[in-house]
Amino acid sequence: MLLPRPALLLSSLLLASSVFAADEAPSHYRCQIDGKTVFQDFPCDQIRKQQPLRPMPAPAPAAAPAPAGSTPKIGSKESMQALNERLAKERRRTDINYEILDLETELAKLDKKRQADVQAEMDKPIVNRNPAFRLELEKERDKLIKQINDGFIVQRKAIETQIAGLFKESGLLSTQLKLPAVEKPATLVAAEARAAAEAKAKEAAAKGK
Repeated sequence: MLLPRPALLLSSLLLASSVFAADEAPSHYRCQIDGKTVFQDFPCDQIRKQQPLRPMPAPAPAAAPAPAGSTPKIGSKESMQALNERLAKERRRTDINYEILDLETELAKLDKKRQADVQAEMDKPIVNRNPAFRLELEKERDKLIKQINDGFIVQRKAIETQIAGLFKESGLLSTQLKLPAVEKPATLVAAEARAAAEAKAKEAAAKGK
């Protein structure tokens, strides 16, 4: 059934007005909520259902540090550092052994030179028919030999002190590395025996007085 022209015109106007009204509808509403001015996309007198916000996930707990004395994980920074420290200690322990051998070699050379110098003084002929003057020459020779021996003793003591310090350091490293202790150098063994003999001689001399 066809509508009359006036009715058709009226329906067209109503349809157009509804379209324009929809286009001109505000997209935000200014509302007063709890004494505060807010803007929202629905009328103030309507309640919009909102889904509750999901709580933020809790941050992952930090990894606890490895307890003291525990074995670091293989491949970790701590394990590599521990390995490097152990290798450095092992190298130092080996170097100490070579340093002690070098010092003992040096001491042996000094002793050999001492013996040669003493023998050279002993081989010098003393030709003098005057007994008193000859005795003075022998005393002078003995004085030179004593100077040679005393100089060697000072050098030997200095080397023995160095060897004793190195041997002590080697013992500490052996303990840290849980390795058997290095055998005491022959120089220190001889020094201890010599010191014991000298102490015994002094004690005997004191008793004799």
